[in-house]
Amino acid sequence: MDMNDLFTLGLDPFEFMIYMFLIQFGSKRDCGIFPSIRKIAAVCNMNKNTVERKIKSLEEKQLIKVHKYQNKNCYEFLPVAQPLVLQES
Repeated sequence: MDMNDLFTLGLDPFEFMIYMFLIQFGSKRDCGIFPSIRKIAAVCNMNKNTVERKIKSLEEKQLIKVHKYQNKNCYEFLPVAQPLVLQES
């Protein structure tokens, strides 16, 4: 995915920040992405409950899939079928 496409996904600022954090975190790892909800909340300066809601929202938008692995979350990036087209006003 082209980085410019991220702005056409229709993410709110919280979803965008979490998604970017996961991309950055994942690029530093060879295997699955396993940051805890607490780590995501601390780095993104968000409440733990907000992070949980926004991760669920990213799943509903089919951008990530969360797999449970030994009591940890593993985040899989899903292919983006069709970015949203923003209308110019």
